[in-house]
Amino acid sequence: MHIVIPSFEGIELMSSFQAAHTHVYILKSIYKSCPCPSCGKISSRVHSLYTRFVQDLAIQQTSIHLQLQVKKFFCDSPACSTRIFTERFAWLQSYQRKIIKYNHLIANCVIFYNVFQLTHILHEYIQEGNELDEEVLSDLSPYLAFHINRFRKYGLDDNRQPPDIKFDMAISPNGLKAAN
Repeated sequence: MHIVIPSFEGIELMSSFQAAHTHVYILKSIYKSCPCPSCGKISSRVHSLYTRFVQDLAIQQTSIHLQLQVKKFFCDSPACSTRIFTERFAWLQSYQRKIIKYNHLIANCVIFYNVFQLTHILHEYIQEGNELDEEVLSDLSPYLAFHINRFRKYGLDDNRQPPDIKFDMAISPNGLKAAN
């Protein structure tokens, strides 16, 4: 029986086995076609198959190895300079040999810390008797409209700016005070 792995989009588990301090998972792509990375034209003409080897971080002194059988496709677009390409996966970069969980962990820690600090500052602001508009609050999101997924790239929209906040506030050595 084959199991579809939900967190690895487009992948099916063919088999697995355990050796000394190692778990090996044999996986294959379930896609029948793939877009060319250069021109975007969908191709279903398979050139060949090959196996990618990806190592995951060790969990309790046990390393995880993925053997991923992927396809190479022909690009049939006459205008495209790429003739043969390999299928790509959102959760795995080209030429990537290790899963980059550490970077995702650090990014999530930074986001958590920023949310924690922002929550503390906004709580103090409200405790001082100030009101906070829901629209302004929604624009203070650390995610900036991009969903963070541990198998995808992080994104930041530099063009998106929060609306101007018009506070009637005076700055004093004791902090922010409502202006009279």
